[in-house]
Amino acid sequence: MQKANSGLRVVIVFCSVVCSLFLSYALIVLVVYCSPKLVSALIFSHWLRIPGVTSASDLSDLRALRIEPYARNIQINSTDGVVLRGWHLLPAGETSFAASKFSASSQSERDYFFDKTIGRIPELELHEPVNVLLFFHGNALDRSFPNRIDHVRFLAHLTQCHVLAMDLRGFGDSSGTPPTEEGVMHDALAIYAWLSSSELSLDSKEPLEHVKELSLRVNFLIYGQSLGSAVSARMAHELCLKGVCPAGLILDAPFVSMKDALSTHPGGSIFRIIPSVAAKMIERVKEKFVTGDIIGEVECPILIVHGTRDPKIPVTQGRELLRIAQSFNRDIRMVELDAEHSDNYLDARYLFHLVEFIRHTVVTRSRSIPNWYGTSSDNSCPTEKMKKDSCSDVARATCEKQ
Repeated sequence: MQKANSGLRVVIVFCSVVCSLFLSYALIVLVVYCSPKLVSALIFSHWLRIPGVTSASDLSDLRALRIEPYARNIQINSTDGVVLRGWHLLPAGETSFAASKFSASSQSERDYFFDKTIGRIPELELHEPVNVLLFFHGNALDRSFPNRIDHVRFLAHLTQCHVLAMDLRGFGDSSGTPPTEEGVMHDALAIYAWLSSSELSLDSKEPLEHVKELSLRVNFLIYGQSLGSAVSARMAHELCLKGVCPAGLILDAPFVSMKDALSTHPGGSIFRIIPSVAAKMIERVKEKFVTGDIIGEVECPILIVHGTRDPKIPVTQGRELLRIAQSFNRDIRMVELDAEHSDNYLDARYLFHLVEFIRHTVVTRSRSIPNWYGTSSDNSCPTEKMKKDSCSDVARATCEKQ
């Protein structure tokens, strides 16, 4: 009898645990299903902070972030009163050296120098083409997360690009919450308007309504990592539709659509316990980010970089985007690296392929822009010129072998 009672208690405890787990699961599903805004907040995770590692209050302290000699803080007005904040990093070499002559007290002169070298002063024509790379990081945290600082520093130092590292609405020290797909797209286009020195009022509904075309000597590239790749792809698509297509698009660990991303991302594993529940949940997600539907209409050269060991967004999604773009005969290439999700830039082959792609975008543009290199005595071909201008001392040895 005592053994029977003991066995009964075990069964009761087991059933209680199972019921508790089931009820908890049902409650989580119900809450998420009835709260699309909660789903958006989880997708962007703009609210996530790691104490002691990243702090919005420190994002403007360039000295503490160890980028002060060659960087400045920038602030851009987006729509709906949103203010975006980020960094402008100079390319390594003569430009960064020239910037070092300005003291901290001469901020206006320093800003003028930065604006001049990036091509934001219309009346001052650039003597030589410059590469400008707009970088969008993935979801969660902000631009001050250590590997993101390393990444943008890497891009500025070793690709000879001016790098704009921005936090979109709700992220870091940028205002405006919560972020939405349409909201971050307005932010992306507002950054383009800023770069082209176009006036954008805070209550503007269409960021590109009165936008000016960038200087012909600005080789504008858009780089997006993870969720940032979806923002980058749609931004490039919007610019192409408006006749101001960027020089190049770089997608780092991209996904075909938000639906496809949620179908494989570890964060959604709890909902995939019951496939029908997962399907219903995905249908209610407002953020679609359908890169696969628009990549065929992006007319600029495209580079896809994906890690073969990516545990969050499988490399198969990058391959699918490649297949789709190729079916439209787009200028696209893909590089698969021995990396995971956010460390592609640490692979030994990453720099070579990135510099090769940037050089390719310059050569492609130079064919369609007369007198790209002016009438100077330097009669070297565009490819040779790119080897000199777009490679730092570290990368030049690689380039000159090509």
